[in-house]
Amino acid sequence: MENKWILPAAIILLFCANASGTEIYIANSEAGTADGASCENAYPLEWLSSAANWGSEQGKIGPGTTVHLCGTIGKPINILGSGQPGSPITILFEPDAKMSAPYWSAYIPPFYTRGLPNDYTTKEIAAIYIDKKDYITIDGGQNGAIEATATGTGFDNNYSFSGVFGRGNNVEIKNLAIRDMYKRIRGSGDYWTLGTGISFWGSNLSIHDNNIANAFYCLISGSESPSFAATYSNIEIFRNELSGCGVELGVAMSSDRTTLSNVSIHHNRIYGGAVWDGYLPYNPFDPSRTMHRRDFIKIWGRAADLGAVYSGLRIYNNVIGPGLTKERGATGWIVASDANYSGVDIHNNLLLSSVEDGHSAFIEFSGSSNALTSPNLKIRNNTFIGNNKNDPIHLGRKTVGHEIYGNIFYNYSLAFYAMDINTEIAFWNNNSWYPLRGPGSFQYKDHHASAWGIYPPYRWAEWKGQLGFDTLSINEDPGFSDMSNPAGTDGIFFTNDDGFSLQQGSVLCTNGRNGGSIGAYACAGPPATDRQRP
Repeated sequence: MENKWILPAAIILLFCANASGTEIYIANSEAGTADGASCENAYPLEWLSSAANWGSEQGKIGPGTTVHLCGTIGKPINILGSGQPGSPITILFEPDAKMSAPYWSAYIPPFYTRGLPNDYTTKEIAAIYIDKKDYITIDGGQNGAIEATATGTGFDNNYSFSGVFGRGNNVEIKNLAIRDMYKRIRGSGDYWTLGTGISFWGSNLSIHDNNIANAFYCLISGSESPSFAATYSNIEIFRNELSGCGVELGVAMSSDRTTLSNVSIHHNRIYGGAVWDGYLPYNPFDPSRTMHRRDFIKIWGRAADLGAVYSGLRIYNNVIGPGLTKERGATGWIVASDANYSGVDIHNNLLLSSVEDGHSAFIEFSGSSNALTSPNLKIRNNTFIGNNKNDPIHLGRKTVGHEIYGNIFYNYSLAFYAMDINTEIAFWNNNSWYPLRGPGSFQYKDHHASAWGIYPPYRWAEWKGQLGFDTLSINEDPGFSDMSNPAGTDGIFFTNDDGFSLQQGSVLCTNGRNGGSIGAYACAGPPATDRQRP
């Protein structure tokens, strides 16, 4: 897969090379002498599916083994063993190898599940299935792919399945193209919300450099069904390209007994969810549902629970949008709800909308009145490029101590929406607002939506004078290099020639917090990979 990002090597999660050097070749059917020594003499897929061929003995699939996939594989693969520290089991797609089938499961959800299987003991719900196996690497190699060729709008095969699905620790999934797990036609009344590119749970996960297109969920991680309680940590999702999905990237908790810590989402390119546009004429599973929910990044727990905890969630250096939806109210670019959050840091992201995108929030932390707590949320040094219909930030319901600074808010609608009278801002300053919108842009404290009849939203002068917010912020043209060419001439985001980098002499170069620059880009250059908290 072509690398769309430039990163220092220090941030890449390295997995050790295999120890034993055992190489086994697998094809859909046996080839040549069928001794597994090469693609020309590959074992058939049935050999891989036999538990007798997994283990630590010579010639079997065990720690340090690399299984090479050859040609076109037309049946699912079930991983039956674990690797060891420093010696993972690797599934490697040879050049031009792919897994291709009309669909990867005949699994029909027993109720409306928004695309996720709810029977976690079912084995045939993915092209590659990993059930409680550790130290596994799935590597697409040069151009490995997983595809479904006959599922989506207009097909009868509306089943729920994933490209890669499972649970395990110390798992790496990389370099895969996963496409058409559910290919929806934009504007149709298709009510199915099926198909997932990658759906995986565990600790020490690295999911990177994948290209996933066309499913309801492109990529989802977190924790499983309400019957599971667990503590997971160290989940890193980076340098993926995600498009054409209802929820492009999700981190989910389905249990109030689960804790997720140290989750990093960075350097992903996410866009094009509008394929899920189209109001539903009738949904037999949920008659009250009239439109598909869409989010670019969605973080959530369970609305009824208080015990689900996210600790140390960091979202940075992503390019998100455009193309969420043309419909109003389909949530937003980065959305979190229904859990306890701490240590959340959202920074150095470029959030883009197009003229087609409807009225939605760029960042929204919300939830039921008894379920969301999010102290000390940081939203810093992001660049928000709106279309005069986007709200930069929605915060609400038991969220306190927030710091919002160093952001560019360009061509926005409602500047700030506090969903709850108890929302507390600790620091809000050193931002760029352009062009400055008219009266009534800030809904906060007693001047929130439910009090419009008595207390209208704060005007800019009141926001600064009465509350002391944005007193050092800038209301001048940011001085972008070339807004018509966001990725620059090299087509690579977060490099020196990007259109939303700041020109030398921009007023934003030195008016950020502690004298730094404002926005996702340093002045006339790329952003630091991970700016330190001042």
